Amino acid sequence: MPFDLRIDTAQILVNKNNQPQWLNEQSLIIDKGLIKAIRPTSEVPSSESFRKVVQLKKHRVFPSLQNHFCSLGATLLQPYGQGLPNALRLQNHLMPLEQRFLSEELIEASALIATTLLYRHGTTAAFDVFWQPNVSAQIFEKSPLDLNIGIALTSKTHVSNHSSQDLLAAGLRLIDQYKHSKNIRFSFFIEQLETYDRVFLSKLSGIINELGLPLVVQGLADSKTFKQLLSAGLISPELVLVNPRSLLRREQELLVKAGVKFILTPTALAKQGAKAIHYQDLSSINANIGLGTDNLSSANFSLLHELNFLSLQTKYSSRSASQLNSTQLLELAFKNSMNGQVGLNEDQHATFCVQPISKESALVSHDPFEQMVYTAPQTTISHLWINGDCKLNDHQLTDIDESLIQKSLQQWQTKFNEASSRR
Repeated sequence: MPFDLRIDTAQILVNKNNQPQWLNEQSLIIDKGLIKAIRPTSEVPSSESFRKVVQLKKHRVFPSLQNHFCSLGATLLQPYGQGLPNALRLQNHLMPLEQRFLSEELIEASALIATTLLYRHGTTAAFDVFWQPNVSAQIFEKSPLDLNIGIALTSKTHVSNHSSQDLLAAGLRLIDQYKHSKNIRFSFFIEQLETYDRVFLSKLSGIINELGLPLVVQGLADSKTFKQLLSAGLISPELVLVNPRSLLRREQELLVKAGVKFILTPTALAKQGAKAIHYQDLSSINANIGLGTDNLSSANFSLLHELNFLSLQTKYSSRSASQLNSTQLLELAFKNSMNGQVGLNEDQHATFCVQPISKESALVSHDPFEQMVYTAPQTTISHLWINGDCKLNDHQLTDIDESLIQKSLQQWQTKFNEASSRR
């Protein structure tokens, strides 16, 4: 019987002995959604047959990426108020639009646009947080994307009159509803930790530790909020901190020792004029770090762009050109990197992306890792496969009608602009 697919490529990133390694002139053999073999193209037996052969001999193949923090359901809102301080943007743009238009239809339209952007940037997994997580779960359950949906526990907001207790109870019911889903998982999500009382946080800690559910906390600001986590028993491997600021070194070390994960969104912080999180400080104590784009703040879905920005920012802030090599950087964005694996292997799901190797990239560096990071603003993802199915073929989406997306985008923009003009 013939194999489903063979891809001949100039370079491929594999994982050998838990280390990422580039191999040249390789063939990727795929069958039934799995990588069956990775071998030199010259050594593929002529007796083997394939239903399809794809020649990508001026390209590199590497694992798909994971966006560790984004808001897929808010994609349509992300252009509004860009350039304003965060508080003004919320008050004058985002909150009025959410109050007026938040609905299943808005989230569904945003999610479809976000899916196309994720595909175009080689991303197949994400942590997603926005209002109405039940709607996001329903929309993405049939998607090939691997999604971790944040259940926000913010009490009595501009779009909801529910208490944190109500939201926690509803979240547990939602988690139970999707417990057999193959691609949908959940986390609880908190921002402004100081607004939660100790009784609620202690209850949440008990639930998280019993069920093994992640808790994502955004914007841990100082030692006072760190002590809140500590006193509530929330410091555990289930804790994920997004852009933790102003922590003391000993507090960072305690978090790392406890297995806490860290997520950085450098472009979003820069756009907000917020204090940068020094990657080198966390890296030097072996923190487990992932990268997100926070598209609602940054209007960006490209993890490679984030890597490029983080690299330059880190070198500038440390005043050291040798600070942060490109291999370390890319490990922040690959799908399985937080589980200790960077690179493709045989017998794993055939989920990977492809990037053209430009002639100019050799003028940047001879190292493929450095080429990917430092040419990120100029290069694109040309192909994407998820479980053996091609979703992006030579820059063209294969199963999404882009004309319908453009029409939907224009319709929503018209609604938003009309509402803004009446205010």
